[in-house]
Amino acid sequence: MAYEKACDMKRIAKLGLCFLVIVIPIFIGLATAGKMAEPKYVPAGWARAVAAHLQRVDTYLSYPQDTPATVIIGASTAAYLGDNKKKGIYNIAIGGTSINDHKRMLSLCRQADKVLYVVTFREIAFKDRPARLARAAPLEYLRIARACILDYLQPLSPPAPWANRKEEVIQYQLEIFSDDIPMDIAPLVEIASRHPQITFVLSPVMPKTPEVVRVCDAFEEAMIASGYPVINLSHAVSLEYFSEYDFLHPNKEGKKIVRREFMSQISS
Repeated sequence: MAYEKACDMKRIAKLGLCFLVIVIPIFIGLATAGKMAEPKYVPAGWARAVAAHLQRVDTYLSYPQDTPATVIIGASTAAYLGDNKKKGIYNIAIGGTSINDHKRMLSLCRQADKVLYVVTFREIAFKDRPARLARAAPLEYLRIARACILDYLQPLSPPAPWANRKEEVIQYQLEIFSDDIPMDIAPLVEIASRHPQITFVLSPVMPKTPEVVRVCDAFEEAMIASGYPVINLSHAVSLEYFSEYDFLHPNKEGKKIVRREFMSQISS
């Protein structure tokens, strides 16, 4: 009887410990996540992306330090490029991030490793946008818990196609190119000074007007003239391979084409 009672007490203690470790942090996250950092509401899609990002960072950092690796950083245009762990290629990119987030990603990269930084002209245009990733991992996990619960309570609807806004989106893209922003390579030069082995990857761009093509080529030339290698994927896919949801990212087939071209260039 005494033994059974002791076992029962042990089970109760385990349940109590689980409550303290799991339930209480979730409630703290629900109560305080909006006060910890912007944005106040974190969609569950972003939360899952952050969770996957943190896991990929842990996987990369567990790679033997005496064997140089290749690390891909950047936003969504970098995230879909994938990885190849067998060849020591790791991807710690996460969509929806800014240049300030990428500086934090770069700080995680070992100096002996090669960094492939995938950039877009939108990120250069919004170079002053604050970082979204929390400085401390525990805070990020609390935000993830809160967001996932909100997802169950109020599921998000998938976005509607922007087919009827195609011209509007294209015009918005052209406005970015009309302000000489793409030629401002200063933010990238500053980032390059933080790591000795960095290569910039220019992501696919749409629309392919003569002016946009000229700017992309001029941007590549300016970076190379400054001493930084560039992989130019801006012309990798045409209009039909862009997503009808935003006309900024390649669709499923477009991503496959870009991924093949990218892997081919970094393996050659």
